[in-house]
Amino acid sequence: MNSVEKDSENTTNFDESLNATLEEKQKLENMLSSMKAESSTLRSNIESAVEELRKINEEIQDIQMKKKILIKKQSMRLQREQKAQEELLALCADKQKIEDLINAELETSLNDRNGIIKEKSTVTDSVCNQYRVIMPVQPPLRTRSIYLVYPPPVKYDPIPPPRINPYFYSKHAKNMLAETTDASYYIHERANQMLRNEYDRFHNYYANYYYGNMQEKEDYRKYIREGLKQQMMDKIKRKKEEWLIKSAEGRQIEDECRKYFHDKVINEQKKRAFLLTFRDMNKKIMEENERIKKVERRNEIEEEREQLKFNPINWRQTLK
Repeated sequence: MNSVEKDSENTTNFDESLNATLEEKQKLENMLSSMKAESSTLRSNIESAVEELRKINEEIQDIQMKKKILIKKQSMRLQREQKAQEELLALCADKQKIEDLINAELETSLNDRNGIIKEKSTVTDSVCNQYRVIMPVQPPLRTRSIYLVYPPPVKYDPIPPPRINPYFYSKHAKNMLAETTDASYYIHERANQMLRNEYDRFHNYYANYYYGNMQEKEDYRKYIREGLKQQMMDKIKRKKEEWLIKSAEGRQIEDECRKYFHDKVINEQKKRAFLLTFRDMNKKIMEENERIKKVERRNEIEEEREQLKFNPINWRQTLK
């Protein structure tokens, strides 16, 4: 009887201990499920953080690329502006040189031409100072007028009287009904005088130089020599200007080549720096991923250890 009671008591105690153990197991399972939920939440947070970090790195790279493109565009715009300014200055300098040459040629041609009629403010005795004088129209400068014409034009002696306008012969303007006898006579005499001078010039100067006197022959030879000298001087001047232009072009090309190689070195340095930055960022991302994997593995090991601590495999201690 006593043995039966003892067995029943032992059974009761064993049931109680079993119930307590089951309750503890239920609690541990609840704790394990909560820890799993927390670990999954932590993993999702880590993944979201990694994704945000990757997006931030991509945005940083995009911003850097846009900044480099903007800097390059600004430098190209500055280069274009500088080049345009240099071309404008060169064009202005060339224009000034051409104007100086044209002015010099005009002065020399006007000084060498002996047939140009110089108008004077004073008039002859037949015309009063109160009459209005019209300046003659100067002939345009031609290329062939740079060199003298042989025989040289005649200096009229006496100098022909200036032109006048018959309608402004006196102080008061005249109309078609007014007479202009004096002015018309003056114009007629002036034309006859100029015709006589031209006739004399044609018959006196257009002669055969080969059969003239010694002075005429020497003048003709001198004219030939002076013309050849002038042509040689003009040729030397043109060659010198061409050489100056070619040397300026060579210097410009040399500067452009030097600038190109300088820009090339700078661009290579920038590219190298960009690639190094890209490599370093990739290295950091790989290290961060490796660290996250290690943390996750450590958490899994700790979780398994906790599970074995609260729910061991050999909890009855029967296995050895």
